[in-house]
Amino acid sequence: MRVWGKIYEAVSARIKEEDRAFELADIRFSEARRWLVEQINPNSDWLILEIGCGQGYLTMELASTLSAGKVVGIDVLREHGTIRVTRWIARRIEVERSIALLVCDSTKLPFREGSFDAVASFRALQDIKSTRGNKGVLDTVKEAYRVVKKNGIVAIADDSFPCCKPKGEQGRLFNAIKRYWG
Repeated sequence: MRVWGKIYEAVSARIKEEDRAFELADIRFSEARRWLVEQINPNSDWLILEIGCGQGYLTMELASTLSAGKVVGIDVLREHGTIRVTRWIARRIEVERSIALLVCDSTKLPFREGSFDAVASFRALQDIKSTRGNKGVLDTVKEAYRVVKKNGIVAIADDSFPCCKPKGEQGRLFNAIKRYWG
């Protein structure tokens, strides 16, 4: 079973009915997260930074590819309860030893230059843009490139910018999802 299937099993029975649609919709981005992980193609011993880890779904997807490495998930809005939930899920799917969760600002990362083999972000720039504006997004990208090793990978997937809007059949699906989910 793929990691997102394990996450779904762990989470779906524990979510209150009123929160279920939102949370399960986020879990359903699993194919996009899987695609991002495939683009990164991490070695099993890499140190990976995830910017804007939120519930930790990408963190766990990345961690599932590692045997000796670690994923450091950061988010500026981490609530203590959210960290507990993320760790609970990570234990259930057996990736807890491969993750670390930190509260920090993506525009001023507390890591040395060239610390990470890869830096990933999935759907976090939209939140950074809404709270910090374009400067926040540019500073975050600048920091990502500062902390990644020479010849390392920076992989960002976000759909909040007009230039990223899908076209054709995919665009119709995008618009339908946007109408339905708001």
